[in-house]
Amino acid sequence: MRITNKQEQKQVLKIIPRAILESTLLSLSLDELAQAIRTEIESNPVMIEIPGKEKSAEKRENKETIPKIVEFSADPRLPLSYDIDEEEEIDGRFQAPQISFWERIDVQLDVNFNHDERRKTIAREIIDSLDGRGLLAKPVEKIASDLRVPGEEVEAIRRTIMRTFDPIGVAALDQREVYLAQLEELGLEDSLLFKIIDERWDEVKERGIEALLIEAGLDEEQRNECFRVLKSLYPFPVEKYGEVNSEYVYPEVIIRIVEGKLVVELVDSGLPRITISSYYARVLEEGKASPEEINFIKEKLRRAEDFLSALEKRRANIQKVAEFIVEYHRDFLLGKKDYLEPITQTRAAELLGIPISTFNRVVKGRYADTPVGIFELKFFFKRGVPRGEAMAPREVVMNMIREMIENEDKDAPLSDQEIADRLERQGYVIKRRTVAEYRKEMGIPNSSKRRRRQ
Repeated sequence: MRITNKQEQKQVLKIIPRAILESTLLSLSLDELAQAIRTEIESNPVMIEIPGKEKSAEKRENKETIPKIVEFSADPRLPLSYDIDEEEEIDGRFQAPQISFWERIDVQLDVNFNHDERRKTIAREIIDSLDGRGLLAKPVEKIASDLRVPGEEVEAIRRTIMRTFDPIGVAALDQREVYLAQLEELGLEDSLLFKIIDERWDEVKERGIEALLIEAGLDEEQRNECFRVLKSLYPFPVEKYGEVNSEYVYPEVIIRIVEGKLVVELVDSGLPRITISSYYARVLEEGKASPEEINFIKEKLRRAEDFLSALEKRRANIQKVAEFIVEYHRDFLLGKKDYLEPITQTRAAELLGIPISTFNRVVKGRYADTPVGIFELKFFFKRGVPRGEAMAPREVVMNMIREMIENEDKDAPLSDQEIADRLERQGYVIKRRTVAEYRKEMGIPNSSKRRRRQ
């Protein structure tokens, strides 16, 4: 039994470094990845950069010699070098363009409000009223007055933008709302942290969050978990992408239409091409090195293989998620629908057989340049309204609510609860307050205001 435990421990210790390396590389942007590759080249003598066309011969030689000498533990299907073949180079015409924070918001405005010109006009006025931090600088009442629309309609659309646009929190009234919107996105709206920020914001600013967490009876471990969550949040929407003045993102995924079909390309042409030097393989093969030198070379070779394997794993995971997006949202990407079919990150990860933590790293902060705009990959994974084992798009449910109201008895208009009950009889799981939220977002007044005057 003791021997088994030691063996299991040895395997775990052997796996952890590669797992950490894989998750680290997956979290990096293209610029950060390029720097990580250069750092690896500098720190590991067996790792070399392939200078242009010499790569093919070097790659073939390494594949023939290295596996014979060093017993690697990696999947033999993974390549021993990571590069783009000449025929696979991405054409310069398809290099990802820069897109500013405001351009990204404009694209989402067109996508999310394309089906309703009235709501789009209100949303445009809200976006035009943002300050340099992404907060609403103009009072809701003033926007409503300028457009001659109900204030509750403006507020409903503002909250929709705040909860659904990327970054979450755009058009918030203050920093408190930015934090609450992000916590809600994380599914933490019932947490103590949410409650404290929501109800005791002035105290948070005066006394600090830790004092209030201690006062609430949280132990050190629980407080540290709250701090971990808070550290992942940004105080203002524009800061999600770095410094306030750093407004540009570089899509790492390109989805384009080729002969009527959607094609996925990964932008990695700016990365250094690397492989394992055949020199050190020959040193081991000749058998003239000292035991210390042999151990050193083998250790560096294993490290190089782990790094190359992690690079390939990173590419494979991004490719897999991008192809899933193309398959699941084909009609949206082809412009045939103006809304997304709902699916959560958790469900998508299950379907792909990817751990949810890995999936989160793929979609967070990574962008795709598509035929209908540039979006963070996370944009494509949203909740809908539950119906049986599936989910219906919120836009579909909103249209159903609109039709019910248009066809109601004006002498006895439907209440929000009655609408929710009707939807539930059709299999939808929806609460009264959600119906009210959708109704307000469409600019439809409540039942008492819709009642026909005698």
